[in-house]
Amino acid sequence: MAAVGVGQFVKRNFPVYNLTRKDGDEKVDYDIAGPLCTPNDLIGQKVSLPETHVGDLIAVASSGAYGLTASPSLFLSRGAPCEVLLHESEAYLIRRRQEWKDILCTQSIPEILSL
Repeated sequence: MAAVGVGQFVKRNFPVYNLTRKDGDEKVDYDIAGPLCTPNDLIGQKVSLPETHVGDLIAVASSGAYGLTASPSLFLSRGAPCEVLLHESEAYLIRRRQEWKDILCTQSIPEILSL
């Protein structure tokens, strides 16, 4: 209900991990935002992570609407995210990330509009 402006919105940080860096590295506080360009698209504030660089793999656990089943699919032409299952310390890719060609392949131009 908070997404449509009804009810109370309580924002808590999602658990965030840098999978590229070691936990023993010096920690830095980060504010982490998502790609949706809305004020509520904040994943975490003052998240303590090892120093993080462009290209590092970041895991956002227990993220609810950031997963495919409850996310705003195709919002701002964003494809579905990949999904990874963690089971007994092993990671399994269970859905690959959707790319622009995956989104466009289901569209067609009606013959009446063809040049």
